[in-house]
Amino acid sequence: MAIVQTAVFTVEKDYQEEFLEKIKRDVASLKAWEGNLAAEGWQGEVKDGTVDFVLVSKWNKKEDFEAWLNRPEHAQRHQKPEVKEVRQHVTRKVNSYHVLAD
Repeated sequence: MAIVQTAVFTVEKDYQEEFLEKIKRDVASLKAWEGNLAAEGWQGEVKDGTVDFVLVSKWNKKEDFEAWLNRPEHAQRHQKPEVKEVRQHVTRKVNSYHVLAD
């Protein structure tokens, strides 16, 4: 049964441009990954000094998503000082869902 992964990132508005680029990179990477069925990135409106970005991806199985999430280039990118700086201004909430009807 397919699964859907969501990640909601709440970003301080001063960092929204950098985060928009991250979302674009992630969607392209997700779409190219084996086992990925679909991927989209969404951006909300600025509210109370923050903006939400949402990544939604659909997978054949959770292991496919976990392989994408644990890829070496992802871990390496998170070690870069400029990425660490942005991450200090972001909160996230990640969820996984089983597709019941399609």
